[in-house]
Amino acid sequence: MSKHRWNSSVDLVVIFCVGLVGALVPHLFKLGRVEAAAAQVLRGSRFELIDDSGNVRAVLDCGTARQPRLRMLSAQGNAAIDIGLTGAGSSYANFNGADGSPRVALKMGFGEKPVILMGDQDSPNKVILGAVQPDALDPNLDTWALEFNQPPPRHRLVAGVFATLGYRGQLIRGSALVMNAQGHLTNLGDDHGNR
Repeated sequence: MSKHRWNSSVDLVVIFCVGLVGALVPHLFKLGRVEAAAAQVLRGSRFELIDDSGNVRAVLDCGTARQPRLRMLSAQGNAAIDIGLTGAGSSYANFNGADGSPRVALKMGFGEKPVILMGDQDSPNKVILGAVQPDALDPNLDTWALEFNQPPPRHRLVAGVFATLGYRGQLIRGSALVMNAQGHLTNLGDDHGNR
């Protein structure tokens, strides 16, 4: 092999390597950008937020209903706030006492209409505000209520205001009920919405 030929072969190899590197460099930088973008997405089935002492204070996961939920925990480890979706896909938000017992719950009731339940450590449903399931499952009826209930074991209605609305919000029936001294409910209005 002549010296001139060897230099030409080396030149060809160098040109080939430079070309190969030149062709690969943009792809390498592109891959780097894709990996950097993918690193911004954190995936998993359960995430825990811990405090300075290592105690779990919040959990984001899919609960037993296989629906997403976020629970914020008290210092005792009880769910103080629980927000998520039910097994049927309806949303809910529960606000509990430090002991984990329900205090306020917001959920979707009959026909995906909101209901707020309020109470204390003795009874989670002392006050109920929102849509209620009507006696007749007529999709044109829309019944709303504010109820005050006795705590368990009786858990009976003590007082309540109810309104049943029909097509386009027309009042069909309104009533106010109060428990009298004998323990019977007295209707303070008639059943036709008239006063």
